[in-house]
Amino acid sequence: MANLTVNPGNRQTPDATLGGGAVSGPSNTGYTATTLNADDGSNASDSIRWFAVPTVVGLRSATLKLDFSENGSLSGVGSKNNFHKIEYSINGGSSWITLQNHVAITSLATGSLSAVLTLPQDTSLVQVRASLGVSTSVPGTHSDVTTSVSNVRIEAVTTDSGAVWIG
Repeated sequence: MANLTVNPGNRQTPDATLGGGAVSGPSNTGYTATTLNADDGSNASDSIRWFAVPTVVGLRSATLKLDFSENGSLSGVGSKNNFHKIEYSINGGSSWITLQNHVAITSLATGSLSAVLTLPQDTSLVQVRASLGVSTSVPGTHSDVTTSVSNVRIEAVTTDSGAVWIG
């Protein structure tokens, strides 16, 4: 048996299905700190999708993993919100499973997320997407959020220590 880590081979920001703006510093394994602000009845959102994970053959186990950071604030008398959502797909983006959906973020949070993939799993069909957003309802309200994602990967155990993936 062999341990193998594979990363997405590509990314799209903004995600074509979620829209919004592009995140800051996008890479095939994450994005750097991205900040959104909304005041006085405005809103904004950004998104990114990672895909093109290499096919891993001889899978014994596979776990999707990533790290995140988020912080934000909300103030004023009117309705206001912020969010940071991370999802993954095991079928090429046809449907999505929520890893986290944090709303009303008002303090720093960092962490790692993981999802054990059920075998058999074609790793080339695994995709991950992240979105962040802010909204306010009336003058005198404020919302902001700063998020980042890093180390998007699949950690796999395979049956063969030889050539185990096809790019």
